[in-house]
Amino acid sequence: MLVSATPIKLHATHSSSTLRLAEQRFFTNMSIFEVKEILSRKYGTISDYVTIELHSSTGQVTKLSDESKTLADYLAVDFDTIHVIDQNPNSVLVKHNLDDVSTVKKYEISKEDYAKRGNSIRNFKKNLSKDPNHKLLLEKNQEETYEQQSLLVTLESRCLLGDGLRRGLVKYVGKIPDLGQGFWVGVLLDEPMGDSNGK
Repeated sequence: MLVSATPIKLHATHSSSTLRLAEQRFFTNMSIFEVKEILSRKYGTISDYVTIELHSSTGQVTKLSDESKTLADYLAVDFDTIHVIDQNPNSVLVKHNLDDVSTVKKYEISKEDYAKRGNSIRNFKKNLSKDPNHKLLLEKNQEETYEQQSLLVTLESRCLLGDGLRRGLVKYVGKIPDLGQGFWVGVLLDEPMGDSNGK
């Protein structure tokens, strides 16, 4: 009997990382072997050293030990979590705390060197403020754009960005004068992307 390939969204976590992969797309007819292979590639671990568990939203934990069984066999449902346990003592994730970004040397530039750059954001804004067309555009857009739409957005609610790919939590709804007129929504993305924490 063929098992239908029903899409399912599962979160994923790892024993040696704080990185949580939200709403990863699988199919209920996928074997545990296939799920392990996919998550091993996403986390950069060797699948031979990986065991996985299913953590249900009710708190039940099931070891997914039979690689020939499917997600449907283990009764996985949307928004359950697959927990990856890396048992390789030589794994990069096990040996090194890659979540600790304090050890990463950050690029720094002095104010003097930054001022010498011709193509900086500071110079772009300065030139833009002198542009008569830009000034006219700002004057025409003084109305309270998107105010009604902003009233429909709830803080801490889940959302999907317009690209249809990135998801996150709404952390801010309101005005940001430095970004322009109207109402803005700040989103804390599930994955380490973007340029702020949504606030």
